[in-house]
Amino acid sequence: MKKLCLFLLVVLLLPVTSSFAITPPTVTGQQIFIPYTAVGSGWWSGVAITNISASTMTFSIGVFKENGVWVPGSSFSVPAHAMKVEVLEYFFGGTPPDVAMSVRIRTGTNETFRATLFVGNDMGGFGFQNYKSDENTW
Repeated sequence: MKKLCLFLLVVLLLPVTSSFAITPPTVTGQQIFIPYTAVGSGWWSGVAITNISASTMTFSIGVFKENGVWVPGSSFSVPAHAMKVEVLEYFFGGTPPDVAMSVRIRTGTNETFRATLFVGNDMGGFGFQNYKSDENTW
């Protein structure tokens, strides 16, 4: 009888304990999403990623092509209070993944960072837009 009671207790508690075990972990960090940029057909784009924290930060960059396909770029570290400034194709081995794209820059820390998108064309036009990271859970 004791074995039957123990068995029933285990069976009744099993769904409760297993529901806690299946909760997936989340990763929290900071990201900047730049909704549009262009490379090619006379246009070029670049980013300046600025670490405004007191410690080195590691970033990853990638783009969503115009058709929605994700293309991962490179990962890199930026020292405290420093910046990395490159044309966009640098992060993709020298070849831009598309003509029109959205850019996502992420870090796994909760430290805020900044980025500036700069865009120019062969006729001398130039513009820039500043971005501040926000917290994201993925």
